[in-house]
Amino acid sequence: MMLSGLKDIKKILIFTGGGIGDVIMSLPTLKSLHECFKDREIDIAISSRTRDIIDTLPNWNDIIIWDKGLVKKTISRSIISNYKLFLELRRKQYDLLIDIETIESLGAAVKRFVFFKLINVKKIAGRDTDGKGFFLHYRAKERLLSTEHEVNRRLSVVEALGCKISNRDMFLELTDIHIDKANNILQARGLTDSDFIVGINPNAFRPTRRWGIDRFIMLAKKIRDYYGAKLFIIGGEGDASTLEIILRELGTKGCFELIGLDLITLAAVISKLNVLVTNDTGPMHIAAAVNTPVVAIFGPENPHRYAPYINDEFRRLVYINNVSCRPCTKFNCADTKCMNDITVDMVWENFKSLVDDLKLRQEQKKIRAIVKTK
Repeated sequence: MMLSGLKDIKKILIFTGGGIGDVIMSLPTLKSLHECFKDREIDIAISSRTRDIIDTLPNWNDIIIWDKGLVKKTISRSIISNYKLFLELRRKQYDLLIDIETIESLGAAVKRFVFFKLINVKKIAGRDTDGKGFFLHYRAKERLLSTEHEVNRRLSVVEALGCKISNRDMFLELTDIHIDKANNILQARGLTDSDFIVGINPNAFRPTRRWGIDRFIMLAKKIRDYYGAKLFIIGGEGDASTLEIILRELGTKGCFELIGLDLITLAAVISKLNVLVTNDTGPMHIAAAVNTPVVAIFGPENPHRYAPYINDEFRRLVYINNVSCRPCTKFNCADTKCMNDITVDMVWENFKSLVDDLKLRQEQKKIRAIVKTK
């Protein structure tokens, strides 16, 4: 049951200003909030690049695009750039604002305090990160540097409101239309269910999280030569030059680019892969949300907090231990030791380990099925 003080709540605004991975990891939280407040009017404020994911959840009253949200500007510049949006949100007269993002610093806390005051919401719920949530009425206490997974951190806001967590599974719903699109993409390239198909995602929004094109090329060659794998090289609209370099090195035989798809079609294609090898970025979390095994390469961020939210037997995490400056949220860095020290052999050995484990499990399932029929 929700807290007694929330029973008269009618209008709610959920704020999640993060990227693709953040919204994917918010799915259990958003589903639980919908269930808890199913008879209320719920709006959500998001980045435009996550709209496709948010559209998979029904019953939003309004989806508000907040691309100039809590960005790294001064408070005055942020107010000016968002002035019309603040007025619009203020007119809506929300009873409750639910902020499911962490508070990274005291500066971020002050900025949130000012922004939410301008919106003039009656009550605010959120994550009291290391005691910085001084402006919150309902607080989910957390430590920024703990190893607790981000999915569970977000769900703690649900519990702080006295709501029941309806489901902890991070599952992305795929429509038949998108599954058919994915099947058509594979068929157009001559791929069948018998092919061993591996996705390679060499990109990331933050340059500090990119492992390096040359290393991905070397790894892709190993995977193709050893397993006879078919390769999908994944990228967004802005990654065309990167994919061109990789395809030029690998050749086009059994190697295909996958670029510029909407997020749900991309998720449907990823669901068809045997394994995805990726940096710490959105497609990594998409893979987990469609139950595709994943090899994840981590650099500056906490690999325990942001690991693909999937059972251990379906994932491998590759990272350097004892990096003194981790976690780090820098967009650029002159010394990316955390990524540069990860060798091709390290990722290759983790890939082989995962594939061998998956094959063993598949064989065990076949044996159990035969025994069961006797």
